[in-house]
Order: sequence, then structure tokens, then C-alpha cells
Amino acid sequence: MMVGLKDDWPKWGALTLLLIGLSGATYCLNYTISGTGVSILNTLARAQAAIFAIVFSVLILGVQLSASSYSPRLASSFSSDPAYKWAVGIFAISIGFNIAVLFLIDLFSNFQLTVLVLTAFLLAVGAFWTMYEFVDETLEKTTPEGILNQISDNLTSEHIISVSEASTGDPTDRDPFLTLISVIRSSIEQSDRVSAKFGLDILADRINNLLKTGSEDIFEEESPVDESLEGVCVDQLAHIVEDAIDEDLTQTAVEVTSTAESIGETAIEEELERPLEHVLEGQSDLIDLLGFAPDEERVRREAIDTSRRLISDSIDAELWYPAAVGIRRLGWISATSVIKRDADQRQDERYTTLLINGFPKYLRDVLQSDKGLTEYQTTAWFYRSTGDVDPADLLSWACYESITELTSAAVRYEIKTDRQFLNWQHASHGWVEGFEELYESDLENLTQIWMGTALYLDYLESETGSNILNGADLKRLYMKDYGFTVDTIDAILDGDIDVRRRMDYYPGGPNPVDLGGINYTVPIIRDPDQTFQEFLEHQKSVYQTVGQSSGGRVGGFGDPDLDDLNDNKE
Repeated sequence: MMVGLKDDWPKWGALTLLLIGLSGATYCLNYTISGTGVSILNTLARAQAAIFAIVFSVLILGVQLSASSYSPRLASSFSSDPAYKWAVGIFAISIGFNIAVLFLIDLFSNFQLTVLVLTAFLLAVGAFWTMYEFVDETLEKTTPEGILNQISDNLTSEHIISVSEASTGDPTDRDPFLTLISVIRSSIEQSDRVSAKFGLDILADRINNLLKTGSEDIFEEESPVDESLEGVCVDQLAHIVEDAIDEDLTQTAVEVTSTAESIGETAIEEELERPLEHVLEGQSDLIDLLGFAPDEERVRREAIDTSRRLISDSIDAELWYPAAVGIRRLGWISATSVIKRDADQRQDERYTTLLINGFPKYLRDVLQSDKGLTEYQTTAWFYRSTGDVDPADLLSWACYESITELTSAAVRYEIKTDRQFLNWQHASHGWVEGFEELYESDLENLTQIWMGTALYLDYLESETGSNILNGADLKRLYMKDYGFTVDTIDAILDGDIDVRRRMDYYPGGPNPVDLGGINYTVPIIRDPDQTFQEFLEHQKSVYQTVGQSSGGRVGGFGDPDLDDLNDNKE
């Protein structure tokens, strides 16, 4: 790219040598310009001024038209281009030289005037040569690929940091990513998939480079760069997805999730929690933002899968806090998406996956880590306002809160529509797996709350129709240790633990990350045939009988059939 004498020296070196050669030849031949010198200089000055005015006026108009079709902010990137300033400068020097020689012409001898005219001529040649290169490059830059390359060249880490800081101090200053975002969205509006993909690749590359090269302090909460990244990852990427869906560019919308995942993976590699939080927040927001048409469901699945992978990698990297926040938001937003659905909008695949390989897996990972977890009487999220809570403790409770809220949403959906939503056989397996991991830990209170919530699910199944919780099988959970099951029932009956709170909170309420889980209660069933306490009393007698008949053994092969015992009790 032509940006000045440093890159343009071969051309100007050749013209300088040519000037020296011509000057030597005129001296040896004793050739001079007398009366024609003034005419030549006048002609050169006028021609250059006219051509400069015409060409640059047309070029600027073309740039403005091209820029306006993508982003009004593009014009400033062209005007600040060093090649533009270099071309204008060369023309100014050439025309100014002609005028200066004409003004001082009486001071020069014939030979000196001849050399000056030759210099003016070669300056004009260099100016026109420079103008040709500038016009050629500018035309290339006005193509979609050229525009994006121009933005990419300008969007260095230093530029991002400086513009972010300037925009914080002066609200009229623009965010460093807005021009690129505008071009991507304009490409989508024009159904230009290739340019949109290229723009998303540039966005990921520039942000990844910033994450790799920037110092940790620039990513601190509420710093200028942090706010810029939040705007991109939480707001702007979501707008791009909406635009792509509106233009039927589903693959482009899917590629947005890939862009977010790339940024998130780099944040994990660099152990930067704030950028990772922004990515996870943006991806979870997509789950609720999208509608329920098939193409939107496809993007939603990708957003859920992206969130799952990033959370898993965060836990592996021991970035506990962003993982905990990501888990809690994922459960909350997923439940919100479920509760909004109508009877003909059943898409259970990814929601079931969250209950099998999502929240129980994250719980297993933190329990099997070397983190020493703290026992809390209720969710650890409530204690954040009163003191420091270890992020790993937040994560373990986030798994419980999220699996419960999503399960509650699915049950409410089935009651509302009388149609099955989840694969309950698989979903109940996730509940069992989570309990088995907790049972081997020292978190007795959370383990009892987990089991008690499963008992509440059994109660809901017994009080609702045949299409509700159809296929759920939580027996293996209670068979782990009959004594523990009875102790858990006693703890619920005595009021030591509350297992209905999370299930009866209405899914998709206020942001649980900000409010610590505060919500309003809407019981899942209003007029049950029996109370939960009556159900528990009956179950207690069942499991006491099972425990006695099995000789106090932990459940397993050869245990009495629980269904038969329940039938006999009834």
C-alpha cells in the first residue's frame, strides 16, 4: 500500500536520477529554455490544478456514496488514510513549486530556469503517478472486501484502546468497533454472505489480538475497553443475529455464535474473566431473544451448545466465577425460553441435554476439583451481599438453581399445554447423576436439598395428569441410601430445609445473578388432592419398610420393588 516516501522511494528515486541526467544533458548540450519557460510552468500549474480538482471531487463523491451504503462512519477512515494525505501533499508541492518559480522567475539564469522547469515537469509526472496509484487503491478499497481490509488495518489494539478511552471521556466520540459492526450489518441487509462472514472473522481476530496483547488492567470492570467489549459481545452480536434472521441468512446467524466462541476461548486461554462473562451473557441472551421458527431454533441450539462448551472449558481452566455466572444465566434464560412456548413449539433436544450433560456435569467437575467447598444452609448466591463467597461455591449452587428452574419451566409447560416437553427418562437420569456426585461430597445440606427437590418432582407427578413428567424415574436416587432418604424426608417435615422454594419460583423472573435468586412464588399446582407433607409421610413409611426389608443395605440388586410397596401402602 502506498503510504508515503518510505514505500514510494523507488519511483521518486528514479525521477530524481532522471532529473540529474536531463540536467547534465542540457548543460553539456548548452540547451536552455528562454521565453517558453513561463508558458510551460503556467500550463503545468493550471493542468494539475484542474485535473486535481476534477479527479478528487469525483473520487470523494464516489467514496461518500460507497461509504454511505455500508456505514456513514467509513468516510472518516478514508480521509484519515495516509495514502490520501500523501497524494494531496504531492499535488500541493508540485503546484506550489510551479507558482513559486513563476513568482521568482527573474532571479534565475537561463540554465537554472531550465533545470527548474525540468524539476516542475518531473514533479508533475510524480504527482500524476501518485494520483493514479491512489485512485486505483481507493477503488479497490470501496469494494466490500477492500472496505473490510481497510477497517482491519486500522483496528489495531492500540487504536481500540485509545478510541475506547476517548469515547468514555467524550460521549460524541465513537466506539472503536461500531464501523466494523455497521459494515457487517449492511452486508447482511444486502444478502452478502461472504462479506458478512469476512467481517465477523475480522471482528473475532481483532478482539482476540486485543485479548492476547492487552494488559490485564484494561479489561477491569467498567474500564473503557471493558465497556466496549460488553457492547460488542452482549448487544451488537445479538443485533447481527436478528438482522441475519430477518434476511433469511441462518448460516450467518450461526457464524455469529462461532465468532463469540472464538472470543470466549481466547479469553479462557488468557484467563480474562470479564471478557468471558460478556461472551457468556451474550450467548445466553440469544436463547430468549430468538423466536421459535425452525431457523431460529437452529441458532438457539448453537447458542446453547456454545455456552455449554465455554462453561466446561472455563471450569477446566478454574475460572470459577464466570463459569458460575454463565451456568446460572444459562438455566434462567433457558427456563424463560421454555415458559414462553406454545403447545406447537416443542423443541426439547437441547433443554434435555442441559439436564443430562450440562448442569450435572458441571456439578461433578467442581465437586471433583481440589476446591474446598463450604456448606451453606441455603443457596450461596444469597450470601454474596453479606460477605465474600468462593466462586466455586456459587458454581455448585448455580448447578442446583439452574437444573431446578429449567425443570420447573418444563413441568409448567406440560401442565399448560398437556403435552410432553422433555424426555423425562433422560432428564431424570441427570437428576440421579447429580445426586450421586453430591452424595460422595461433604455438602450434606445441598445433597438433601437436591434429593428433596426430586421428591417434590415425584409429588408433582402423582398430583398431575398422565402427560406430565411422563417417563421420569428417580428411584435410583432414593435407592442410593434408604437411611439418607428417610433423614431427608424428616428434615423437610421438620422445616430444616425448604425444597419447594426453587421449584415454586416462577421461571424467568428477575435476573438471579443481580438479585441473588430473589423471585416471586407461583405454586405449580394449586388444589392438590394431598399436600406435600402427606405425600412425604407416605414415602417415609415406604422407604423405612424398604430399608428394613433389605437389612439396612444400600439400594441395589435384590431390593424390593418400590412400585409394589407403594401400591400395598395405598
